[in-house]
Amino acid sequence: MNMTLDGFCNHTAMIADDEIHQHYNELLSNAGTLIYGRITYQLMESYWPLVVKDPTGNKPVDEFAVLIDNLSKIVFSRTLKSVEWKNTTLKKEIIKDEVLALKQQAGKNILVGSPGLIVALTCQLSDLDNVSIDDYNFDGLTDFSVFEQSYAGPNTSSLYFLFNPKTGKYFKSSFEGTSLEFGQKTKRIYEHNQCCAGRSHMNAEYKVVNNKMVLVKKTCLEYDEKTDDYKKVKCE
Repeated sequence: MNMTLDGFCNHTAMIADDEIHQHYNELLSNAGTLIYGRITYQLMESYWPLVVKDPTGNKPVDEFAVLIDNLSKIVFSRTLKSVEWKNTTLKKEIIKDEVLALKQQAGKNILVGSPGLIVALTCQLSDLDNVSIDDYNFDGLTDFSVFEQSYAGPNTSSLYFLFNPKTGKYFKSSFEGTSLEFGQKTKRIYEHNQCCAGRSHMNAEYKVVNNKMVLVKKTCLEYDEKTDDYKKVKCE
């Protein structure tokens, strides 16, 4: 991930020239493992294996493609089902003991290629648990969330921090709701809330506008003992 001297991370804000590629080639040559979050991994995986198969003719670029292709890679993602890039391992959760074990292994350096993942790994190694990373506002940049609390039943809530590419910093969003799920394909946020031992359910769908959740639709269900099924009711 490219970073400016004043700390801005944005892969699309600049084009890596030969000098920058050569710099990264030196970093990769001294690395044993490269760690990614889903977003940056998919960005890199969609391009560099193609360069290995069909070189550009630019020496630093082609060398970078071969180096990163051969490097051992770990991607942390709860939404990816599988990974196709060779030498890549998919992990669903950041587990402190596994990260420490990897860090303590003899060998070359470990590189982290996603800014949000740097935050998540730092929190885990500092005993700040329940940190997740994803693209919560669907802008192609890595955000992170911190688990807040559990309610009755399966209901949970988290605090969501979004990355601002203009400032290079994270800010606490106004996203709130129960058991939120983020659909990367639909670019919708889904909320599910249940209470009363599962007798009442609320399902809602939101779109994101200017980093705010805007309600698209909401459905409420209650269990009907006479029909032994759920029926739609008015949401309060």
